Amino acid sequence: FSVTLNLVVGGQKQVIQKENFILVQEEPDGRFAFISINAEKDAIKGGESIEAWVNAVGDDLQYVWSSNTGSFKGEGAKVEFFTGPCFDGIAEVSALVSNDYGSMERTVKIKVERAESY
Repeated sequence: FSVTLNLVVGGQKQVIQKENFILVQEEPDGRFAFISINAEKDAIKGGESIEAWVNAVGDDLQYVWSSNTGSFKGEGAKVEFFTGPCFDGIAEVSALVSNDYGSMERTVKIKVERAESY
């Protein structure tokens, strides 16, 4: 389905339309449907950690987490993401979820500010 967003900024109306933005799927019957990836915050300081998790539906799901910086503690649908104190930039945290019926990868971006004591 397509969606339309109507914005009013400074008295000016702006319309943004996204084609094929919403995908409706049938119940997967145990097969596979990757819904979303989330993080508890969208910004952290270097050296801090946050939880990240995926919402996925299916049987025998396997999760592989990766990032352009930092490391993970835990495994499965919910992990803790750590970044070093000297990193300053955007951490891209990704989850690849798969089973015998398919796989999908999603990424969430987290702004990381260098730790003040570094």
